[in-house]
Amino acid sequence: EADYGFMITKDVRTFGQLFGHVANSQFNACSAAQGIANPNQGTDNEKKTTKAEFVKALADSFAVCDAAFKMLTDANATELVKQGNNMVARGSILAGVIGHNNEMYGTAIPYYRSKGLVPPSTERMQQMMRKPGGN
Repeated sequence: EADYGFMITKDVRTFGQLFGHVANSQFNACSAAQGIANPNQGTDNEKKTTKAEFVKALADSFAVCDAAFKMLTDANATELVKQGNNMVARGSILAGVIGHNNEMYGTAIPYYRSKGLVPPSTERMQQMMRKPGGN
């Protein structure tokens, strides 16, 4: 619980705020990709304070994104949908979600490392390397 309030330096988001930011971004982009109103409109998930609140916001935003990715097809990927004041290809919005999430994962790694934790992707790779026949 306490680690969700952890900051590497005073100039960055807390660990929890980082994932609140991800939730905000996913709600915004994935609702736009679906052509629906943002169900998170008016809520800033970065202002949440507990692990449970951050985890719920992130899970809820992933549910919106799961629906957006599920509806994506070859036929509708190039359809223009409104995102903010712009018209953007649906597939481009969702590609942006993937890119942003990769960036935010990379941003989270120093939080893990500074606490002496092994990031999940590194841990998986280490486990694979220990298996017989692992590369």
